[in-house]
Amino acid sequence: MATAKKKRGRPASKKAASKAPPRLPGTEDAAITEIQNAMIAYVEHRDERMAMTKPEGELKDKLIKAMQKHKRSRYVYQGRVVEIEETPGTVNVTVRKLKEAKADE
Repeated sequence: MATAKKKRGRPASKKAASKAPPRLPGTEDAAITEIQNAMIAYVEHRDERMAMTKPEGELKDKLIKAMQKHKRSRYVYQGRVVEIEETPGTVNVTVRKLKEAKADE
């Protein structure tokens, strides 16, 4: 009896293909390389994004301190508006395009 070959999905990138573990006979869902490659690509992208949160938080703190230093709760520059909202125990900052800020008000 002839067996039909199953098509394997193309890897999302060569880097993703190199991280995929080799298929083991008898393992569940081992033939769905498309899902494996998509998962690996997603995880790599997510990890890169998550690595950016620490520098983003530091820059956010720097912006809040600058706004507080100059005693500003709202600042407009180059079509963007920066607003800080202080509540007991927390300070939050938002930066939006000026048109978006006018629509919210």
